[in-house]
Amino acid sequence: MHDHLIRPEVSEYLVNKKDTILEQGNFKIDLSENNGYNQFKTSEIELYNDYKSIITFKRNSITLYTPSNNEYKSKTIKYIRVNKTFKADYKYPNPIYYYTRNKLLTGNYILKDSTGNVISNHLEIKDNGLMSGFPLFNNKYIYYSTDIFCGPPTIDSYVIICDEIKSLFQDDSFGFVFKKKNKNTIYLYDTYPREKLKKQKEVLGIETYRLIKK
Repeated sequence: MHDHLIRPEVSEYLVNKKDTILEQGNFKIDLSENNGYNQFKTSEIELYNDYKSIITFKRNSITLYTPSNNEYKSKTIKYIRVNKTFKADYKYPNPIYYYTRNKLLTGNYILKDSTGNVISNHLEIKDNGLMSGFPLFNNKYIYYSTDIFCGPPTIDSYVIICDEIKSLFQDDSFGFVFKKKNKNTIYLYDTYPREKLKKQKEVLGIETYRLIKK
């Protein structure tokens, strides 16, 4: 449901050379242990709880419920099915990136710099994230994410711009803080997301780019 890296989703763990990297939040269920209501007990879920939860499957939703105990309050997370299909040549159909990009980024824009000058009249972001119309962004892919790094919670959303993904690990990306001012205007700030509480009073300054939807 989230990803710290722009890469294919993995199950439980992946091996990169001699390093074994655990997939955070993975859990297991036994499909033979249905209580009659499409509910199943999970294994312990790392970083979410240290004891078993209950997962419920319905036609268009999945609900993960964790009862309370002496150490934890009860939690309920509901995931709603997004009615979207993927073509066979879509290499990494990670649903959350596709969905958020389609809702927030896909389209044709006028691009302005920090002084308000128009630097492109035809900036295009396609459904798969491919960008064109401005030299810095040409033939690169954009991803919107609310979970970019392992660290304190932030108050700013972020977009990553990178080359086509050809391996699990690559470091050719750069990014911007993302602020959607209204349904047609996006500001991009060349700064790192501010942490909650500690840095929320810091200002972002002047935006680096402004995208105005046509």
